[in-house]
Amino acid sequence: MKRTEPEKVSRLLKDLIKDNDLLKLAEAHEELGRLWETIPDATFSNLSLELKLSTDGVLEILCPSSVSLNYVRLRRPLLESHLSGFMQKHGISCLVFSLKN
Repeated sequence: MKRTEPEKVSRLLKDLIKDNDLLKLAEAHEELGRLWETIPDATFSNLSLELKLSTDGVLEILCPSSVSLNYVRLRRPLLESHLSGFMQKHGISCLVFSLKN
């Protein structure tokens, strides 16, 4: 009779994340959400922005109105400096701002 040791779920999930691009993207999106909450400008928490990551290395920030889009564009240097470590870690080369449809 062969005896087996149980494997921890966290280790199994880490192995799955390494192999699956979709799971990597989901983990990166979760990390981005936590990082977004720490932006040193309180206005961003009131704007109802939508963040989209793609496997092509693009981070898209969708704004609900032209006023919020203008504000986000003006604050681009702050966003780029705050998110620079995250963008390098996940291979994001492009930051795009646009209106929600």
